[in-house]
Parts: sequence; C-alpha cells; structure tokens
Amino acid sequence: MLQKQSLLGIGYRGVSQAVMHGNCKTASLPFLTKWSMLVDDIPQKNAELDKDASILTRIFEKEGFDVCILKGQGIARLYPDPSLRTSGDIDAWVWPQDDSNNQTLSDRRKTIVAYCKKLVKPKEIVYHHMPFPINGKDIEVHFTPSWMYAPLANRRLQRFFEQEWKHREWHRVSDKFGFYVPSLKMDRVFVLVHIYRHLFAEGIGLRQLLDYYYVLLATKTDEERVDSMKTLKDIGMRRFTAATMWVLQTVFGLDESHMLCKANEKAGRFLLQEIMAAGNFGHYDERQSISQEGGSSLRFGQIMVRSFRFLSAYPREILAMPFWKLGHQFWMHRHGYNKI
Repeated sequence: MLQKQSLLGIGYRGVSQAVMHGNCKTASLPFLTKWSMLVDDIPQKNAELDKDASILTRIFEKEGFDVCILKGQGIARLYPDPSLRTSGDIDAWVWPQDDSNNQTLSDRRKTIVAYCKKLVKPKEIVYHHMPFPINGKDIEVHFTPSWMYAPLANRRLQRFFEQEWKHREWHRVSDKFGFYVPSLKMDRVFVLVHIYRHLFAEGIGLRQLLDYYYVLLATKTDEERVDSMKTLKDIGMRRFTAATMWVLQTVFGLDESHMLCKANEKAGRFLLQEIMAAGNFGHYDERQSISQEGGSSLRFGQIMVRSFRFLSAYPREILAMPFWKLGHQFWMHRHGYNKI
C-alpha cells in the first residue's frame, strides 16, 4: 500500500522505529532488509534533484528569467527528514526579469516559450506549463502554477498567484546550492489546488496529502489559516478543503488546531476512497485508465467520463470542465502549440 501511495521511505522510517522500540513484533529482519533496499535510492535522488533545481535556477537567471521551484523539493523542506520523501520531477515556475510593463500571463508565456523552444522541442504546450527535457531530466516549465476550470475562479486564482510571486522565499540547500520556493501562504492554496486538479484528471495519492499535512503543520497562526480559507472559498474549494481536513485527520492524525476549516466526514470518506483506489497519480486505478498514448480526443473522453463521478460533490468545476477543455483545444490550435 505504501508503494502504491509513494510513501515507501516515510513508512520504512516509521516501521523501523516501531521495531527498534519493541512496538512491532511481526516485522522480520529479511522483510525489513528487502524494504530498505527499495528506499536506498530515495535520499540520493532527492540530493540530485536539489542540485538540479539549483543549477536550473542559475541557468534561467543568466538568461533573464527568475525561477520558483513548485511542489517537490520545495515542499520536502517542510518534512522532518526531507531525504525520505519520494520525489518526482522538477516543476519550475518561470518569470521574465524584465517585467517593467506588468506583463499579462499571455505575454509572459510567449516570452518563456520563445526562449525554451531555442533549447528543446516540446511535444505539447498547454495553458500552464510545457515540458523542458534537458539532459534527460524530467522538468516542467510553468507559466503559472495551476488553474481552475470555472472562469471567475480561475481569474481569482491567477490574481492570487501574481500577488504571491514577489513573496517567494530562498531555500538554502547547502553552501553551493539553493533555489526559490513559494511562500507558505501560497502553498496553503496552491498545493490543495494541485491535489484538486489531479483528482479530476487521473487520481491522487497519499503522498500529496502528506505534503499538505506538513504545509498545515508549518502554519503558525489562526490569522494565516483564516486568510487562506477565504482564498479557497473565493475559488470554490470550500467543500474540497473540508474533505481534505477529514482525510488528514483520519490518516495522519492532524489536530483540529491546524485545520483550515471543520472537517466534512461524508466528503472526506469519498475522497479517501478515491485516493486508495487510484494510488499515486492514478497509476494503480483499475476502474478506468487514462490513455497516455492515444490522441487528445480519446484522452478528453476518458477524463470526462472519470470526472463526472465528482459531479454531485463539485458541480461548478465539473460542469465548467468540458467548456474549458474545448476552448483550450482551440487556443492550442490557434497558437500552434499542439503541432510541435
């Protein structure tokens, strides 16, 4: 189950401590040895990604762009032992340094795409990011961290992101390496939006929920919690936030004092069932797979069928989804982003 949820390293530390203190009588040494072999590479990969994120930041800075590392290595800093968090790719939120004219998202996207296409040939460019495969590294360059399907909610979210860009913080990895990460205020909104997006698209795992657990644990004041909850309400995520609070309380033991709102058990049970069925990013969902090889029409149909499971829980976002996706396809075609 921990492998399915991308929590092998965290789980291994917990079981090892239980065995060490005599609280786990059934874990055999051969079993723990086999498990330890599965997690041996996790700290090394985290160290490599920290280094890559730092180097990527410096490369873009030399070319006139600032960078903020989203999720992943930025969130890992909040863990008691960051080296045990199962890592993924590098998500780099990029912003032109020459923004004296207060460029719009569309303006910034054009500038970033023009530069990136000099170095790579991306398969596809979408609203919020493009692949940036340099030297075999799995990197995504973001024009904006995320989006909402509902138009008004998306405008409010993009306004929030633009306000928070200037509050990003320097994360010092070592004497040689470091990179910018979002403010904790931004992560309280963005990480939850990220979970929300992937829940509809293909599925989400407990690793992403544990990320959010540590974001909330690092939040110190009621004023900060109230402020973030107001933003989440403004973008239509009140029910999902309440569902997440129940999952965090039930699975990870989050105390009510750290919650953004009162937990919703009914919505939370539904969310937890989806998490346990789908696994990390839906890789283990046996109910319906989302094709990664088929055409955009096939994938669109599969995502829509999957998403309508959530219609009664999150109607505004689900009803807006087909209109947003169709508009997005026309937008991609107009700009030639689906012909690369």
